[in-house]
Amino acid sequence: MFENIAGKIKSAAQVVCCAGIGLSVLNGIALLAREAVILGLLYIFFGSLIAWVASLCLYGFGQLIENSDRIAGRVGGQEASACPQDKVNPNQSAPDRNDGEL
Repeated sequence: MFENIAGKIKSAAQVVCCAGIGLSVLNGIALLAREAVILGLLYIFFGSLIAWVASLCLYGFGQLIENSDRIAGRVGGQEASACPQDKVNPNQSAPDRNDGEL
């Protein structure tokens, strides 16, 4: 249930985006059918925009969790990474980043 939570959050963001845009368009069409043209068009545009922005925030949160898992795996040498290629050899030393300047 709690495995690969970052992937699940990112998938939920895609579903939220599609559902929000779809429902905004359907409600906008219903308003257009009732001859509320301006309100229907505004509902389609702004409803879709709000659904997209909300899904971006949710997707970004999922990406943040995925990146923090990768960083934790690299720092601690634990198997916390979401990607197998990100595994770090605990016996490998970190590269020296001192350029001779203080």
